[in-house]
Amino acid sequence: MIKMDKIDLAFDGRVLFSDFSLTVEKGEKVLISSPSGTGKSSLVKMMLGFVRPDRGRIVIDDQVLSRKTLAACRGKICYVSQDVDLRNEGVADLITEIFSYRSNRESLYTPGALAREMELFDLDQRVLKKTVSQLSGGERQRLGVIICRLLNRQIWILDEVTSALDETLKQRVIQAMADSDRTVVIISHDDLWNASGAIRRVAW
Repeated sequence: MIKMDKIDLAFDGRVLFSDFSLTVEKGEKVLISSPSGTGKSSLVKMMLGFVRPDRGRIVIDDQVLSRKTLAACRGKICYVSQDVDLRNEGVADLITEIFSYRSNRESLYTPGALAREMELFDLDQRVLKKTVSQLSGGERQRLGVIICRLLNRQIWILDEVTSALDETLKQRVIQAMADSDRTVVIISHDDLWNASGAIRRVAW
């Protein structure tokens, strides 16, 4: 669950949020689809604890987000950005490293699970032999979604993760998100997300 309670936020004298509240219930899927420049990126940064609101509080799974709870709150969240910012090294080595971290010990990762996810999102196994810099935008986005799903965290925040995909793959990602039991916050301008009856749209 994510709760933003009476949030105020301003930058350089410009008010982005005033008395803003949003609750995303456990297991709910919410699409944030406001126009560019209206604070969507700042909203995500507040959820992740990178930006502190001027007023109000943010609650992540019954924990108020603060300096003391920051690590615990972030440990419940998987964030995937549009560009899927991954270190440039061999894809297979990077995946092995990610899932070897102690903080990811509750993951669903196995070589078999990875293969099934790659098949689901039509990602060729030869990708594993590439370096990150050799991947196309669409390959990076699908890899980011796959890693997120296998990390098995309770909350997923997905920022324009279908922008480089064709319509068929977009539909596949959207359906996978709608069918999941995770709490999902989606940032996207893509109208295809609006077609899913399982996803609540929030705009301002």
